[in-house]
Amino acid sequence: MASQDNYQVVVSYDGRPAGTWDSHSGGGKTHDNQTYRRGGMGGRVAQPSQATYDDLTISRLAGDDPALERRMLTDPISRAMTVTVYPLGVDGVRDPRRQPTVYRGRFAGCTPPDSDSNGTDTSVFEVTMTVEDVQ
Repeated sequence: MASQDNYQVVVSYDGRPAGTWDSHSGGGKTHDNQTYRRGGMGGRVAQPSQATYDDLTISRLAGDDPALERRMLTDPISRAMTVTVYPLGVDGVRDPRRQPTVYRGRFAGCTPPDSDSNGTDTSVFEVTMTVEDVQ
């Protein structure tokens, strides 16, 4: 049985390693069926369309790599990204029986941490990637 902490999220950005990140969400597969109703009060026929993927969001503690965070804030959108999610065993080691999920796509934006002099939340740096392919 896997829980949310049983994964290692490894990222590359613009062809360079970007380290291990703390969380990922999204990246699910979806599609919209198109329907067609036949004449003469015929029934509807579903025509499947091409599958697409939801955006993938990754995050980690703000300040882990200030140079990378600054670069992501100032770089143009659409840099190549790869996010590999490795399943871990209960001992925290990559599980050799399970294949990693590899998301390939393009940098779509980032959200730097908020500042609040009265806040107590942990500051995180979030990045959104448009998923092009999943293996």
